[in-house]
Amino acid sequence: MEELRGWSIAVCFAAVGCAAMQWIIPKEKGGKIYHLLVTTFFICSMIAPLLTFTVDLSLNMEWLPEASVSEELNDIVTEQLTRQVEGRVKEIAEECLSYRDVTAKEITVKTDISENGNIYIQQVVIYVDKQKVAGALAVRDVLEEQLGTTVSIRSDG
Repeated sequence: MEELRGWSIAVCFAAVGCAAMQWIIPKEKGGKIYHLLVTTFFICSMIAPLLTFTVDLSLNMEWLPEASVSEELNDIVTEQLTRQVEGRVKEIAEECLSYRDVTAKEITVKTDISENGNIYIQQVVIYVDKQKVAGALAVRDVLEEQLGTTVSIRSDG
């Protein structure tokens, strides 16, 4: 509080000094530059005390149960990543099948999560029409190589 009082006295002296300078300095022939400098000085002396203030915002999060929040957040992130991996695998499978003019009825992706949080693709199962099985089988090897897992082709009949 003492510091604030000291700054307010300094700002008052600066205001009085600037007012006196404005009154003493003539406005014609270069006086405008001095008026601009005095105004700038006054503005700076008004802002200077504000720059020295610090605010202590201590975030006290002791009320949060750390372990449960961490586990819940980890579960949510893992679930989202798993959905993204499964979605991307389906996109890759659909793209490879489209080169052979095969449309999948359904693509299922089985994933597993290791103890250290890694997501592994266990198996991909592609369901196609009976007439398109040959085209899908031609793509299976490419898919297995790209995905690094077993790809099964199944038909409805």
